[in-house]
Amino acid sequence: MELSELVLPYETPLPFRVEFDPEPGATEGEARLILDAVPPEVDPSVPVQVGHIVHDLRCALDYLAHELTALSRKGRLDSSQWPIADTRSQLRRSKRFKETLEHLTPKHKAFVEALQPFDGGNPEFATLRDLSNRDKHKLLVAHVIQTDLSDLKGVFNLLSGTDSRIGGPKFISGGPLHLNEEFATFVVWIDGPSPRVSMRRPVPTRVGLAEANWRGVYALRAIRSKIVETVDAVADDFPT
Repeated sequence: MELSELVLPYETPLPFRVEFDPEPGATEGEARLILDAVPPEVDPSVPVQVGHIVHDLRCALDYLAHELTALSRKGRLDSSQWPIADTRSQLRRSKRFKETLEHLTPKHKAFVEALQPFDGGNPEFATLRDLSNRDKHKLLVAHVIQTDLSDLKGVFNLLSGTDSRIGGPKFISGGPLHLNEEFATFVVWIDGPSPRVSMRRPVPTRVGLAEANWRGVYALRAIRSKIVETVDAVADDFPT
């Protein structure tokens, strides 16, 4: 079963309430969105499945490092691994640099270095490394129910006012949802004597990674797409 299908039963809209109590005569206030329901608990089988997916994705990169090492005819194949470092100096000091990267052809060495998450580039590989390290230490990748406020235009439709306008978000939680806890705050501009904020519909939710502020399915899809793109970029370098 696809991961998106596995988490779908947990991604249901949940009711919330709005707390909005502007000062008399104020021209601006804050609307606090408070969850009014207990979020469902994600079945423990989901993190187990995610752990398998993370392992497979990390192995795919390591297999590519193995094949690039074999192509160079240098280095030890049994210790080759795709390095992932946050800075160039960290990469140079890493064991994986000495065991893999410095044995590659100049072209492939530059290729691997260009895909490192330096200066915020290629966040997919940095996320994969972090998730893989957690999984290798037998710590399940936590999946939690979060609000899905990715569509801000849709969020504005959650609120309405007779004498008020909704401004931008002042706070949006990226963490797990809890009953009676604030998950977002929006600026409200008051245009008249009768401001009102009311509910339009329940807030959408998603199953997210506790380690990263994005939907777990999106994170793993992005990592997979990046790996496919990486393999395609050097596919023609291998003999058929």
